[in-house]
Amino acid sequence: MKISHLKNGTYGLTGNITIKQDLPNTATVSVRLLKKNSAGVWTSGLLMASPDINICSYVKVDTILYPVVARHSSLPEQCPFPKGNYVFNSSDWNAPTAFGTEGCFKVIFSIKNKRKPIICVSIVAKLVGAKGSRLPRCV
Repeated sequence: MKISHLKNGTYGLTGNITIKQDLPNTATVSVRLLKKNSAGVWTSGLLMASPDINICSYVKVDTILYPVVARHSSLPEQCPFPKGNYVFNSSDWNAPTAFGTEGCFKVIFSIKNKRKPIICVSIVAKLVGAKGSRLPRCV
């Protein structure tokens, strides 16, 4: 996956993801968004799906993250999630307002089935303003 800063507040997301088995409708999802503070510590509280919420329920109620992902990918807009290769090809999407305008962010996305992890993705991104940034690396 690649995230590119295109212009003020807009980004591009390209790449693909392969799901090797159908995701059961009973699977649960947890989504956390963290931001690195001025002391270099990851802090939470910006956005969070309740730990282990049913994936189909999450897709129905999320209004910030999943609608953007679904609109700019070949992922289904709702359950079920069959196995297959899904393409992300976004040339222009606005960062959710929870991200703010500048900083280091980490999104942790995990899916479990019967409490056993089946997918865990951690994405670290540095969002910069139009004039660039003096922030250090985000990792």
